[in-house]
Amino acid sequence: MPKFAEQIYLNGRINTQNPDAPWAESMAVRNGKILSLNKEEVSQLTGSSTEVIDLQGKFLMPGLIDCHVHGLWGARQEAYECFVGYEATLEQLLAGVKAKVESTGATIWISGGPWNTGHIAAIQELGETPREWLDSISDQHPICLYDTTKHSMLANSMALDLSEVETFSHLYNQSFIERDAKGKLNGIVHEDATGPFRQFLSYDMSQMLAAGKHLVTTLHRYGITAMKEPMAFRQDLETYQKLDHSKILKLHVFSHIARSSPLSTVSLSVAEMTLMRDQYRSKNHYPDGCKLFLDGVAPSRTAAFFDPYVPCCCVGEAVDQYDAEKLLRISPKDLANQLVELDEAGFTVKMHAVGDCAVNAGLTSISVARSTKNSGIKHEIAHTAFVSDEDFPRFKQLGVVAEVSPKIWFPTAITAVQREILGLERANRCHPIRTLLEHGTLVTYGSDWPAAVPDADPWIGMAGMITREHPKGLYPGHVGYDQGINLDQAIAIFTCNGATAMRMEDRIGQLKSGFQADFIVLNHHLDKIPPNTIADTKVLATYFAGECVYSLLETEIAETVN
Repeated sequence: MPKFAEQIYLNGRINTQNPDAPWAESMAVRNGKILSLNKEEVSQLTGSSTEVIDLQGKFLMPGLIDCHVHGLWGARQEAYECFVGYEATLEQLLAGVKAKVESTGATIWISGGPWNTGHIAAIQELGETPREWLDSISDQHPICLYDTTKHSMLANSMALDLSEVETFSHLYNQSFIERDAKGKLNGIVHEDATGPFRQFLSYDMSQMLAAGKHLVTTLHRYGITAMKEPMAFRQDLETYQKLDHSKILKLHVFSHIARSSPLSTVSLSVAEMTLMRDQYRSKNHYPDGCKLFLDGVAPSRTAAFFDPYVPCCCVGEAVDQYDAEKLLRISPKDLANQLVELDEAGFTVKMHAVGDCAVNAGLTSISVARSTKNSGIKHEIAHTAFVSDEDFPRFKQLGVVAEVSPKIWFPTAITAVQREILGLERANRCHPIRTLLEHGTLVTYGSDWPAAVPDADPWIGMAGMITREHPKGLYPGHVGYDQGINLDQAIAIFTCNGATAMRMEDRIGQLKSGFQADFIVLNHHLDKIPPNTIADTKVLATYFAGECVYSLLETEIAETVN
């Protein structure tokens, strides 16, 4: 007896991302996998109980892959924090925090934001420090607010006292803890100095699971069927596994365990990470990665660039004393040793690197690991914002993934700051995606939500990657206009390239026989609309392993043939 398909999709325009057969009209699915996209074969796989879906000419493609999304963090922000949006004025930020204070019991920590340098300037015009400004809102609640990048915080007196950051200030780079003219903490802290505050912002497992459910629903709505959690702590790993065991995690999740980070005061051994990897693995959760931070971010002058900032005031030094390596969070020698050890243990290492010096250090550490053992593991440079000319060829030579975050680097609220502290010419060299592709680099996409971006919407990122302008026109001009790429290159970055970084290139990222049936149906044909309007894309249906997990088409295109 022939094994018929469970679902047949007909009359579609199917972008397969399979180079051997890039387009198809129909597709057959059984047991969550694709049987065929050959029109003649598909017609022979229709049985009496086969569900036949007439796509009516709609555009179908593989599910999208976000290789850098702090999923649980973003979901918790929407569920529990005071988040006022990236366009909020100081008055709107004030109103949001006040409203949160009024609805929160005394002594309970309040977090949220975001704030930016414009807000700080406005507070200074009031004749106050950020600490005093927050104290005027409440002296009964510890308050800490994230900046747009999530690498800096504002804190009121109660939060500063409870965190004991003053007591242990000698443990941090002194530029990470800002003070007023009298030497008193002014409430602004950066990078590692935010760690003492973050330890108080904890959530119980019921809250984590609720956030996880919200995350899955959110990503399905955007057409995302696979993701990388770039900075996972033990509670995150446990949450993903519990969601999977409960049949809620209808996503592929690849977690990078945070070995050390600005959010944590501990550093894990490889042995501890290996135990965590084995303990929290499940059907759709793969904790096979490690996260390292090589530098910070440009707005706080903690990103490691070969050339000084404009003007230079990093770590309290003058331009002629500027030393890029002092901004590296891990020394080159230690980093190389860590890469050798992690590579040997089988971890895919994702390294946060914004400045060109940090990118260079990451590549050099991978080169040392390759000279010790050619494991073939595709380690990653996260963000890959700035790359020196001599480093472009090294990505392909070393088999390194360049993950890019277009939603951060096309014109946004931080662009003006980037140009001010880096200079216009250097700021325009941000995210050299075209040059990376020309050098044969495997490039992937990461939203970095909720850091510096308001949501996990991938379509705005895809449009900005092509046009190098803000797709919604919220901010004028371009960033690196000559680095724009074409649609075919962009779709590959969001699908098959991401699958390779997930170590799943033989299962997802393309629509072909034997692959898992992860796909989406869109409201328009991406190749028949102006690039900017890609940002307005609506997902009509999302399928994971053949199951419809999100749909606006329940009564429009589904028809069962009896």
